[in-house]
Amino acid sequence: MQGQLVCPHCPNRPLFEGARGTVKLHGCGVCGGLWIGNELAARLLQQVEPDALALAEQASRHGIPFPPLVARPGCPVCGVALRRITVHGTSTELDLCDAHGTWFDRDELQSVARFFEERRRAQAQIARNFPPPMRYDERDYDDYLQKNKWKMEPDRSGEIGLADVLDWLSD
Repeated sequence: MQGQLVCPHCPNRPLFEGARGTVKLHGCGVCGGLWIGNELAARLLQQVEPDALALAEQASRHGIPFPPLVARPGCPVCGVALRRITVHGTSTELDLCDAHGTWFDRDELQSVARFFEERRRAQAQIARNFPPPMRYDERDYDDYLQKNKWKMEPDRSGEIGLADVLDWLSD
């Protein structure tokens, strides 16, 4: 990112850079919003990073509750109007630049991170309670038939035929 990034919501307010561990993001000292690049956003979808949440909490504490909002905020990197998206499963709306990153208003990063973490936990719980279905293996069925031949009566030729199997299964 080149030059000083400016808050998309607070006119002419520069964003400060915050870094902690492997996390680097930009925040506004007025509204408490955060700009994160696409790489960090992708990582946060996979796993909540405590360093990102700590920086988000710090920015939120310093932001004013109701900052001035711009109708069509632009990307802090390229200036193109940000695309508004709603995070599926929540009412949180984010501003997105497909090429550069995502703008999170005050407290939104924490809210979205909690939502994804809760969803991951619920999916893990479901996986623990409901193991994947067993796959059918012909060898298992053949073994079952071999072990249970005595239960079926042979046809006239002395072989067990399809009719015998179907009759046996219908019992």
